[in-house]
Amino acid sequence: MAINVAVIGECMIELSENQANIVRHFGGDTLNTAVYLTRANPNLSVHYVSALGTDPMSSAMLEQWQKEGVQTELVQRLDNKLPGLYLINTDNQGERTFHYWRNDAAARYWLRSPKAPMIFQQLLDFDYVYLSGISLAILSPEDRELLLQQLAHCRENGVKIAFDNNYRPRLWESPDAAQKAYQAILSLTDLAFLTLDDEFLLWGDREAAQCVSRTVEFGVGEIVIKKGAEPCLIIQQGHCDEVPAIKLDKQSVIDTTAAGDSFSAGYLATRLAGESVVMSARYAHLLASTVIQHRGAIIPIVAMPHSSIKAPFIHSTGHTMSTLLEQLSALKIIPVIAIKNADDVVALGKALVENGMPSAEITFRTPAAAEAIRQLRKEFPKMIICAGTVLTKAQVDQAIEAGADFIVSPGFNPRIVQYCQHRGIPIIPGINTPSLVEEAMELGIKLLKFFPAELSGGIGMLKALSAVYPVSFMPTGGVNANNVKDYLALPRVVACGGTWMVPSDLVDNQEWEKIGVLAKEAMAAL
Repeated sequence: MAINVAVIGECMIELSENQANIVRHFGGDTLNTAVYLTRANPNLSVHYVSALGTDPMSSAMLEQWQKEGVQTELVQRLDNKLPGLYLINTDNQGERTFHYWRNDAAARYWLRSPKAPMIFQQLLDFDYVYLSGISLAILSPEDRELLLQQLAHCRENGVKIAFDNNYRPRLWESPDAAQKAYQAILSLTDLAFLTLDDEFLLWGDREAAQCVSRTVEFGVGEIVIKKGAEPCLIIQQGHCDEVPAIKLDKQSVIDTTAAGDSFSAGYLATRLAGESVVMSARYAHLLASTVIQHRGAIIPIVAMPHSSIKAPFIHSTGHTMSTLLEQLSALKIIPVIAIKNADDVVALGKALVENGMPSAEITFRTPAAAEAIRQLRKEFPKMIICAGTVLTKAQVDQAIEAGADFIVSPGFNPRIVQYCQHRGIPIIPGINTPSLVEEAMELGIKLLKFFPAELSGGIGMLKALSAVYPVSFMPTGGVNANNVKDYLALPRVVACGGTWMVPSDLVDNQEWEKIGVLAKEAMAAL
């Protein structure tokens, strides 16, 4: 079962300097954490809780979060409000200063919406709620008190709370107000991430022992003390572990934005995979050290470090749903192949790859499927290969052993979905009704096969589903050269599957040149 994590906070428009230009991104401490949580542990269903405006920039934010796999159904859209904005100046040592325009940002008002009570009711069903000191600081004192009351209610109902101190004095009415709020939230917290410099600034501490003693008195069961490039401390059940950070030379540090946010995400993601505090801290250090070697808060997906921990959710290929979303969005078309003779697959793969189509769905409609995947993987190691028409656990095992990157099933079978999650291979199950979409979301599935696409209502049905559910689709079944562009024009469609460039008669007759022409025409048409 997917672990549901709600992340409360604010995302803003981020402007940063790149040589003589100003570059626009979207960022914010908790949004950074939400993205890295989603990337680091595909078994998590991460939901962002915030508010945006109804302006184009807010819409662009939502679209980007959804592409990252962050769930957005708990993000409200408020009329006459806009997202906040901040500018990052970075010095020669990679240290940064921030300049903010956020006093009337939409996120400050999310608790005042008529939808807020419904959101609080939904949070009772979550496993974890994560927030930061900034999540509290941007609220009015009245809204802050309401949030604390609702979080107390969540905790009474078994929801765990994770809190990152992230203290920014300029956001608070006074140090006393901040101390009061921190004491209140820490008394509800199960897992605390405390940046030591922020603790010194807020409480006037002179050493880590004072911070630890106070936080233990508040009742926090697991405390992580972050000290930048120095070893972090983890205090749990009276025991303290010290885990060294990864040392980098000064030239390697480009931008420390999101170092702490990514550390918290890496630690929490790994802990929720069942790993120890020490192993979780090691991955957290690895992720944070990678992030600071790139410019901006969110690094490219391809730069994400893979954990050396063989946690059950990590497939040996390193593929996650986040990376697949990006790869499928770039590919656009996945040829769906039923091959009778596995020895033909290398020639077929060559015809596809050489004509701009480096992907294939090999369906388990024939006994040759597993061997075909194995040969294709050996000959084309960088090709995106999926196992299609997977109906049984045995076929899942065969697909993994053969080297498939992910699984596609024609329908939604919870047992097969959960078995794939257990084995650590992404699955795109088939759906064609709202009920099936909801069942898939319940298991944390964020990308769905819409099948059979044309017989199930086609583009009209996809538009209706997309208006309600924060998931992405890969339509297959009736998709062809005449309608594929219309499908791909839909915002929630990442790619389409089809057979028109690999018709069975051409495959059976080994007409690779004709298949190459069809593949080239299909890609050129996009």
